[in-house]
Amino acid sequence: MPPIEIIKPYFKESRFKIAIGLLSLIVVDGLQLLVPLIIKWAVDDLTALRVPAGRMAFYQADLAAIPDLFPEAQFDLVLCHNVLQYAGDLGAATGAVCHPLRPGGLISVMCVNRYSEPYRQALMQLDLDAAYASLDAKTVFAYTFGVPVQAYVAEDLVGPLEQAGCSVIGRYGVRCVNDYIFDNNLKYDPAFFARLERLELALTDRYPYYLLARFFQLIASKKAAE
Repeated sequence: MPPIEIIKPYFKESRFKIAIGLLSLIVVDGLQLLVPLIIKWAVDDLTALRVPAGRMAFYQADLAAIPDLFPEAQFDLVLCHNVLQYAGDLGAATGAVCHPLRPGGLISVMCVNRYSEPYRQALMQLDLDAAYASLDAKTVFAYTFGVPVQAYVAEDLVGPLEQAGCSVIGRYGVRCVNDYIFDNNLKYDPAFFARLERLELALTDRYPYYLLARFFQLIASKKAAE
């Protein structure tokens, strides 16, 4: 099942709990791409329930400050997308974002996939030397902020998630094909995009195709305290 199909129903089916304060969500989104989507879901699905003012709050802080901002395990869902590759200490950063998650709660982690970089360089940049050099590279260049970031694969996150008390229950590839199609104009054609979306959804959790997606995504569940 595609990861968005896990997370979105979890949000929508729990909207009454959110409205009355029985379920909480934290979004850790360095690129500020997912926050607008969450706001849209909230507006579309919670407005009818007349959610009291103050149910949503926004904080701008270092990852390391999360345990101080939220010292108790109070969140049912944590979305941490395109953030951890910017952190200097992967273990500490993962522990921080998992800290406020309740037992049984879910965390979704997404990062640039190191395995994808040689293909991106070769197919999109047509730079075979850069593709060869990236085979053993530990960083990739993030054009959004103009800085190098850590290049991880999904296996790199499993250990830190376990150390933070979370067990991986789902593994996915995000944009398995899209980022290797050189002609971006095609992607604006509705018919082509519909077929592309169908293919992406079919590949997202199908081995071995998800291994080469531009982004990897892990969904993990917080274990109960022993």
